[in-house]
Amino acid sequence: MFGKPEWFKPKTFGWGLTPVTWQGWVYTLIWLIALTLPFNLLLWVRGAPEAVIWLVAGIAFLCFDVYLILKAMHRKEEEKEVFMIMDEEETRRDEIKTGKFEMRVAGTTQQQS
Repeated sequence: MFGKPEWFKPKTFGWGLTPVTWQGWVYTLIWLIALTLPFNLLLWVRGAPEAVIWLVAGIAFLCFDVYLILKAMHRKEEEKEVFMIMDEEETRRDEIKTGKFEMRVAGTTQQQS
């Protein structure tokens, strides 16, 4: 992944990203130059087949990078939604006790003291 999730926000409609920082805009500009400049040079020097191959491969890499950035954004959103009901002193992660309930993670066995 070349871009960082902090540089973008997901598009409101459709699939993709919208730059929100100057780094995101630079990233977008670099991709634009990396796709169009070689495409035009290949069209001028070699012809259409190589230029089209470059453009298709470049767009595929760009889509993959956007996919990785969106996946990283989604992972960060999931981490923010975690809510723990536990005292700071408690070390066991499979058992939670409240005033009225004692809960434990399904599949764990209750240990005898």
